[in-house]
Amino acid sequence: MNKNKKFLSVFGIVAVLIFSIILTLGPKLMPDADLPTWQDVFRAVGFFESDKATQAPLSVHFIDVGQGDSIFIMSEHGNALVDSGDRGNAPKILDYIKSRGVYKLDYIFVTHYHADHMGSMAEIIEGIEVGQIVLPDVPKKMLPTTRSFENLLLAIKKENVKRVIAKTDDVFRLEDLFIKVVGPVEKYDNMNDLSLVLRIDYKEISYLLTGDAEAQSENGILSSKADIKVNILKAGHHGSNTSSGAEFLKAVSPELVIITCGRDNSYGHPHREVLRRIDKIGAKVLRTDYFGDIVVYSDGKSLDYIRLCKVKMKEWAQNQATIRYLRFCFFTRFKPAT
Repeated sequence: MNKNKKFLSVFGIVAVLIFSIILTLGPKLMPDADLPTWQDVFRAVGFFESDKATQAPLSVHFIDVGQGDSIFIMSEHGNALVDSGDRGNAPKILDYIKSRGVYKLDYIFVTHYHADHMGSMAEIIEGIEVGQIVLPDVPKKMLPTTRSFENLLLAIKKENVKRVIAKTDDVFRLEDLFIKVVGPVEKYDNMNDLSLVLRIDYKEISYLLTGDAEAQSENGILSSKADIKVNILKAGHHGSNTSSGAEFLKAVSPELVIITCGRDNSYGHPHREVLRRIDKIGAKVLRTDYFGDIVVYSDGKSLDYIRLCKVKMKEWAQNQATIRYLRFCFFTRFKPAT
């Protein structure tokens, strides 16, 4: 009897290992074989859309638009979009938003006028109802002459969207959700440093979205003594070493840092030194180039993360830091530190 139990135990362990290997390696080694993935398994057992977390009153979606930013804020009292990624992303973003039953954006925020943040915004404005569009305060001599910027202005006029030029300390409200402009606090001659830096507060949970703000802007915000300590930080400038300075990260003290960047981008984002700085403050990291769309759900007291895994097997071996991401591949919950 004991031998049979031992055999069954060993057999069970071997079967689980084989099943795990098939789920992990199968789709990579035989992409045309239509083998199941871990994502399929988790979805089949209701680990995704049927979970209570997805019914939370607030969800912040870091949409994978490659080397760019697009962040969709969905709440029970209204919705907002921060940036649109480069040209060509409008169909994906509009489909993403509308597939969740949202047909109006109360606010659109354009952090700054670089194409990887506003290249698709004109099409989005023309494709969905918009309440207000909030724009950065950029000196006339620095306004771009690009087609994307011209199309943006034309779309705003055509759709008769109310336009607001943001000022530091402006607050945009969706009932008990507050979006505050905490930067830039000064005028700069660098478009990245003119990025709107937005703090989102919902009950006990907070986020900081920094656009492409670099060291000058970060230092200005630090000097202003603004409250920037939050639970979740969207790293500035896609993880570039020109942003996410050590003192800034220390002041923000996030528990999770989201990095939005494209797979194998030519800039080398995120830079290694930035990842080391983040590691030094003990924050966890999620990246859209590794995980695709990243969704953060919250009831105002705790946080839940759902994301799609895109990590290639060879990267697991090449980058030890990636191993720490594996436990976040599907679903993680924690209550923020007090």
